[in-house]
Amino acid sequence: MRRAVPDAPDLALPFLNECRPFDQNPPLPWILTNPTFDLDGDNTNPLYSYKFQKGVADNHEKPSDAQRYSKSTGSQTARYPLAGVADLNGDKSTNDPANHPSILNGNIAVWLNGKVQLGNKASPTPIPDTVSVVARYKVSLDAPDYTLFSNKASRGEWLHKMRGTLQNKAPFKFHTSLEDPHNAVHLAIGGFYQGGEDKAKPIEGAHGDMGENETASFDPIFFLHHAFIDYVFWTWQVKHDLTQAGSLSVEYDITAGTLSAGSPVLPPGSKLGMISPLAPFLKSGSVSEPMFYTSDDITNITQLGYGYGEGSLDLPTSGPVLGDPELPLLAVARVSGISTKDHEGSFVIRTSAKLPDGRENKLETFTYIHFGEDLMRAIGAERKEDIQSKLTVSVQKRGQFSPAKDSFAVTQPMIEIF
Repeated sequence: MRRAVPDAPDLALPFLNECRPFDQNPPLPWILTNPTFDLDGDNTNPLYSYKFQKGVADNHEKPSDAQRYSKSTGSQTARYPLAGVADLNGDKSTNDPANHPSILNGNIAVWLNGKVQLGNKASPTPIPDTVSVVARYKVSLDAPDYTLFSNKASRGEWLHKMRGTLQNKAPFKFHTSLEDPHNAVHLAIGGFYQGGEDKAKPIEGAHGDMGENETASFDPIFFLHHAFIDYVFWTWQVKHDLTQAGSLSVEYDITAGTLSAGSPVLPPGSKLGMISPLAPFLKSGSVSEPMFYTSDDITNITQLGYGYGEGSLDLPTSGPVLGDPELPLLAVARVSGISTKDHEGSFVIRTSAKLPDGRENKLETFTYIHFGEDLMRAIGAERKEDIQSKLTVSVQKRGQFSPAKDSFAVTQPMIEIF
């Protein structure tokens, strides 16, 4: 940005302050949801959407996928409740565009503040708030090391290695990775519905670009979201005194999430570390002999000439995020056997529990479900061996919300209880 505007050396990319209280104001500021903004005689708001200057098509093996993610010249990015994918129409024909910002903000608010409550409305069963995106951001800051903090795959393997602690019913602190809430915000803006009774009405066909890997970075809000992720990352570094080059390390006893899927400079299966090349970002003066930046080079962001003021994660919390953080977890359910190769486009794994009165209640949209005493009691499970029979796993695909096709059950889900 500074190179683009050399006369403004203090120019910086703002972040979307995603964990701030928004009781009086919507999650997204108006500048991101208003189609127009009067600037120098042009009233097109560049933060509202991006217009493609030329057509693009994704390189998929399946012809149907390539067409699905194609963008024609002049087309624009879209957010919930609209659709940015070729074969879905979103809510373009049935809703007044003036209502779109409030619908989008309503969906994001449910994701950010949503929490699981089991039981009837009159006497809901309180359980730790492990589902809301705000809670997951805050809990991620307690991750004890970089490998666990950085990605879901490493966190999953770490949790699997902690089975002995669970089996001994020792105090066990809940941890999550930064990738968890990061992914959830993409889905909230893109259009996956997250909610329940008395929440925003789901809109069939909503399939915004932020929810797809292929198109997310074209939406201007992508950069504001990732600037917040950078702020969270730096906040974690400061909290754990890991701000200097060489202070971060990858724990290779956890292999998941530490191997390259392949890139122009790294073959598949390569170990990723703090000195792995961050292609295509070249160091200055290295054109003749390309030298890419590494994570060690950028560990201390102040050496890059920027920093952060007070953000929403620097403010004191109004109450416990997860109840007693040392409350022993009695069991963990791990859902596996679901491959992205079997499903076109993005999808969410949903796990529901059958309550003693026969109703089903959604638990999590993640592949690990944590059971403490309250949740065990709520679903009527006296022992961890009782849990599996009470769980139902389904896959919700993007843009499908009606009861008939909201989701489909996984015929042979693999649920491991430990």
